[in-house]
Amino acid sequence: MVRFAWVVLSVMLAACASAPSEAPLAPPPPNRPVIYLPPVAEMTLVTAAGLREHRPDWSDRASINLTDALRLTVQEDRRNLSAAARSAAIAHAGHIRDLVEGDPGNSKNQRDATTPLEAVILVEYDVESSASRVVQGGLGLVFGGVPGPDGMIRRAHLVLFDIESGEAVWWHEAEAPDPREPRAARRLIEQLLEAIERETGS
Repeated sequence: MVRFAWVVLSVMLAACASAPSEAPLAPPPPNRPVIYLPPVAEMTLVTAAGLREHRPDWSDRASINLTDALRLTVQEDRRNLSAAARSAAIAHAGHIRDLVEGDPGNSKNQRDATTPLEAVILVEYDVESSASRVVQGGLGLVFGGVPGPDGMIRRAHLVLFDIESGEAVWWHEAEAPDPREPRAARRLIEQLLEAIERETGS
């Protein structure tokens, strides 16, 4: 049992050593028309060994809640929630991960002020398993507490992409609640919209 505890501790400490970097900051774009695409949620279950398991069922439920919240909050002429728009949002999500990892690529903010922007919301949320809580609780009694894998990722990104070039021109990051809960999803959407209105005037 003691040997098992040391193995689990080693795995978790190794995970904690590679915490993700903060997203780089970009200057807000000028006041340009913005079209909101369907939000994308990536839900993961954190195991006792500190590994992340993707949960498509939770991700789908969270995406539906976020999309419903966006539908209730944003005017119809400022959103595109079609199947094609969702595919575009999923493709943009890959670029958002590059931004979070500190590689903005060719992101710019020098386009014509009349060029529309696509707004994409990506929510990454870790759910800690009961086994993980038990293991960490036991380790806490022996070693004084061990943080979760990468500090538990629970964040939301709102990124504006230039429609013509596909470049990211502005992004905002915030702490995310559990988007599987409809009320939490609604609060998160409202918080992100407040941020974009405050910083970009869009």
